[in-house]
Amino acid sequence: MIFPLILALGLTAPADTAAASSGTAEPAAVIVHRQPAVPVLSLRLSLAVSDPPGYAGAGHLLQHFHDRALRDRVSAAGGRLQYERNPDAVVYTVTGPAAEAGPLTEALLSVLRPPAPSATGRLVVHRELRDERLAEWETAGAHVRTRLRHRLFPDDRPAPGTRTSAARIEDADLAALWNALYDPSRVTVVAVGDVDPEAVRAAFARLPEGRPSALPPEEDLPDETPLAEPQATRGWLGAGYPVTDADPASVSIAARLLGDRLRRLLPEGEISVDHWWTHRGQAMAAVVAVPGPRLGEARRLLDTALKDLGEELEDETVREAGLALRREMLFSSRTPDRMAALIGGFADRTGSADGANRFHGRLREIRRADVEEALREMIESEQVRIDLPPQPLER
Repeated sequence: MIFPLILALGLTAPADTAAASSGTAEPAAVIVHRQPAVPVLSLRLSLAVSDPPGYAGAGHLLQHFHDRALRDRVSAAGGRLQYERNPDAVVYTVTGPAAEAGPLTEALLSVLRPPAPSATGRLVVHRELRDERLAEWETAGAHVRTRLRHRLFPDDRPAPGTRTSAARIEDADLAALWNALYDPSRVTVVAVGDVDPEAVRAAFARLPEGRPSALPPEEDLPDETPLAEPQATRGWLGAGYPVTDADPASVSIAARLLGDRLRRLLPEGEISVDHWWTHRGQAMAAVVAVPGPRLGEARRLLDTALKDLGEELEDETVREAGLALRREMLFSSRTPDRMAALIGGFADRTGSADGANRFHGRLREIRRADVEEALREMIESEQVRIDLPPQPLER
């Protein structure tokens, strides 16, 4: 699924970077950020991937198959595992004692080969993916965000797949799926913590070679019809604004300012305004939940939200919003896993090892004219609206 841009980390020092030079078994990049004050290490491995046409959910399926064995190995080294399938990559992160860097590295490298689950294991995983697909629809907020995503990024598919792909990946050969997904040149490694940069680079210098193969392309339709009925006791509205050319930092600042404005005008509402940014593109998404009697007012506010925000813009409010986002990045840089997540997220999204640093610096440079330009582009775009009225209560 598409995750909003979470401004969760500040880079207090530049990261050391080693880019792959040549060879089919070298990673795209190994990025090291030393934090020697605490004897903790976080290793993040991502595989930039698009599921083969018609096999949506394949990357996340393989993650579930790796889960138990990988979690046991990491736990034995005193660490913990996090994994996700976001719109840009399949991601594994292990965090634990720096003294256990060797076992943690070996555990992480174990995911770079196809899993071999039992028949029971396959049934369990497919049930887990089915439950994830349902969860994308069953609450009102998730329902609105899923529909916005489908409309704003029509080529994107949810992490656990779709109804049309589910049966296909259930019957697929796992080695064939893995070979269609894996390419060592699309692997990025981020290491943060009390770590020797050269040791990390050496450990990940040579990855298992890929065996490129193509699966027969199939049609994979998005789930436009809800998989579950949303539970909506309030009215929910969604507004999506596609972005093509605007500076990402300007869009993030615009999202923050719009969210502040809507919360001020709808104090009893639940408001979120996020900058959605993946390798497929950018958009700003507003999701508003209000009591039924305020639904008409909320609709009217969203109808003119961007125009009204542009008319209120001032140099000082733009500057303050940029500084606030920078402070949030710094505040959340306290743990190695969060630092690894942001550095790696920017690398996966932009292809730049220094993307997080450059974005952090750009937030300080944005002026009112930059945000006005981003708002103009969004106003002129083909906007997306979702309207989910409250459900009548049964008596």
